[in-house]
Amino acid sequence: MIRINRYAHNLGQPTGTMSSQIPFTAQSVTDTNSSDHSTFSWHMQYMKALAERNRWHSTLTAIEMSGALHANQFRKSGAPYFTHPTRVATMLVCYGVDCDRGLTKAFLHDVFEDCSDRITPSELSAVRGFDARLVPDLIALTKTYADSKSDYFTRVGRSLDAVAVKLADRLDNLRDLDVFPTWKICEYLKETFEWILPLGRRAVSSFPDHSAVIQSLTSTIEYFLAQYASRGYQFKYDGAELGFLDTEER
Repeated sequence: MIRINRYAHNLGQPTGTMSSQIPFTAQSVTDTNSSDHSTFSWHMQYMKALAERNRWHSTLTAIEMSGALHANQFRKSGAPYFTHPTRVATMLVCYGVDCDRGLTKAFLHDVFEDCSDRITPSELSAVRGFDARLVPDLIALTKTYADSKSDYFTRVGRSLDAVAVKLADRLDNLRDLDVFPTWKICEYLKETFEWILPLGRRAVSSFPDHSAVIQSLTSTIEYFLAQYASRGYQFKYDGAELGFLDTEER
């Protein structure tokens, strides 16, 4: 029997030191209705205020750059693309990632992949107010055509920040899958099950001092997978491998 822990998520219970100060919950950020303009503005205002209060200069720079670089880009749902990195960063705060470097990477995690005609790693490193030491993790998070999945997820798994951003990125993407055709949803869920969950589980052991944050993110992804399974995206057991049923098998 294939088991997904449907109740292992920790929605609304951030584990970081700032949890009592956060005016929203992880559940509110991952809710499928959280893309509306008023909610996005609320998250954006909070993130800016948080960065200003803590003098997180790289995060403030990243917010401005992400907004500018992703201008005129849109999600498949029709929402401005900048809502995505903002939700990823907000989600990380909810789960206890409250540091300049982690939130900077959250806001910029897609720029090398989706804005390669607008900025390069060397150009970003030279931006005034930006910590160039953060660029390697942004490169690690950027999947290229030459990367196999094994190479890509192995690279991401070497960095705590990269793992946290990747998990939050996947969690946000899972909430928007209904805009895709069934075959695409199946493909994405299968990748999540076979690569993202193992990434999170390995990171719990690799980064024991931060295991609570990683475990919470991973468990919430498990919860989302369970929700999709309950809607008919069924699992199969094939030898030693677990995976989703392909569309033609359903």
